[in-house]
Amino acid sequence: MTYADENIGSDCGTFTLLNGEKIESDEALPWREQSAADKSKWTRFACEVKGRDPSDYDNAYPPGPASQTEATSTQGQRRH
Repeated sequence: MTYADENIGSDCGTFTLLNGEKIESDEALPWREQSAADKSKWTRFACEVKGRDPSDYDNAYPPGPASQTEATSTQGQRRH
């Protein structure tokens, strides 16, 4: 399941269920807990899901340095 709501950059992600149990997920942390890099990543992700232009959000959430968490959380996790 891929999802994003109107709060671009939070309340979004992907998860896989098997027999009603979550077996895999890559979901945004609460906004205040995200690094600048995570905010940029999840803003781009949510824009793609919602069909919005991510450049509308470029100045609001500038990308920060990539974190180890970001690098490991995106490997093979994103599905459509």
